[in-house]
Amino acid sequence: MARKRLNRTQTTQREIEAFDLRAKGRSLRSIAKELGLSHERVRQILQEIDKRELAALSEHYAGLKIAQNSRLETIVEQSFTSWFKSLEPQRRVRQTTNAEGEEVVVNDLVEQTGNVAYLDRARAALADQRELWGLNVAAAEQEEDFNIASIARGIVDRSDAYDRRLAEESAKPDDGSTPTIHEGI
Repeated sequence: MARKRLNRTQTTQREIEAFDLRAKGRSLRSIAKELGLSHERVRQILQEIDKRELAALSEHYAGLKIAQNSRLETIVEQSFTSWFKSLEPQRRVRQTTNAEGEEVVVNDLVEQTGNVAYLDRARAALADQRELWGLNVAAAEQEEDFNIASIARGIVDRSDAYDRRLAEESAKPDDGSTPTIHEGI
């Protein structure tokens, strides 16, 4: 007997129902019973939803970081432009009376040492960029084993722990109780 394929609207509605029931604290077996699915299929549906949502959040936050970085780049550029302009000699025009009693216009060129507030603003924006991109790593964390690969392994380990917890829960008989929330997973 061939399985009837659901259309996209039906699939989406089933995912929404499974997600809503899970959010209410229902067990996988309880959700499966209500939706007429196996608890393994419910686990798969919830994992698919989690993966899609994580990808969407990651993309959203990456976009926010890029926009923030662009603003910080503008601050750095404007700060350095202002710093270099503050180093340029300033022309001062004044009127004075000479020894013969005549009014004369005097142009003075005044050397400038630069306004360090502009450098401080640039430095602060650069520090914000380092923080934004996670480059402010403490010296103790800069050991050889602390790199992108170790961070990725940590994420995968947490994801595997979550999958194991879902699998364990799906293996439990449904007693109608609310599932236990495990700290740190």
